[in-house]
Order: sequence, then structure tokens, then C-alpha cells
Amino acid sequence: MLVIIRADEYAEKDVLGIMDGFRENVDSWRGPLRSLNKRGLTIAPDLAFGDGASGF
Repeated sequence: MLVIIRADEYAEKDVLGIMDGFRENVDSWRGPLRSLNKRGLTIAPDLAFGDGASGF
């Protein structure tokens, strides 16, 4: 399961995307990240992290 969560300066969180992923590699993350772009993400995140996901 691949999950993308947005958090703001007030610690408010929103789930932006949830998708099945076979592995945490480039091919698995490509879909959810492109989906964010198609839905209007225009500003790159200030911080991004994963749990050792080499594809992220």
C-alpha cells in the first residue's frame, strides 16, 4: 500500500492518495505521483520521506 499524506504548518493532515503497490520502487511510485500532478500539484513539496522506499 502506497500512501501520500499532506501535512501543513498546523499539523493538519490530508490523505492525497492511496494506491496498491507491489513493491516500493520507481514504477510503483510513478503512478501516485503523476496522479498528483494531473490533479493540480504545481508546487514541489518542501519535505518528503519514505520508510526506505528506494523508488520514492
